Amino acid sequence: METQNAAEVSELEAERLRRPPARDRLKESILSSKLKAERVQEMLQIMPAWGLVPGGKGIERAWTFGEASVAATFTAFVAANAHAAHHPVELFLDGKRLLITVWGPQNKGKRGGLTEAALHFAKKLG
Repeated sequence: METQNAAEVSELEAERLRRPPARDRLKESILSSKLKAERVQEMLQIMPAWGLVPGGKGIERAWTFGEASVAATFTAFVAANAHAAHHPVELFLDGKRLLITVWGPQNKGKRGGLTEAALHFAKKLG
């Protein structure tokens, strides 16, 4: 009886520790791959409020709100979503004005290039 329970437990462990399906890993790989400059420019054409930062490893956008409290609330919203999605961002809040810079993922401690995921994150912000 005890060996049957041990077999069931090890079967459950194996099920839980299984790798994600290959298509999920492929999708993740595509989203995290550095984009060519041409692709970044194409995306920025449909996101006119965003601009490329010098060096091309990030994009930025400024917002001006009617009240500082609204700007602070939006800053917290962006920070929480960036953290949850593992997107490196810089947020600079000055009263009613917010500057957001979305960066590509870091590689060996240095800023990497922009990825599809980073651009989609910025696009969702507006």
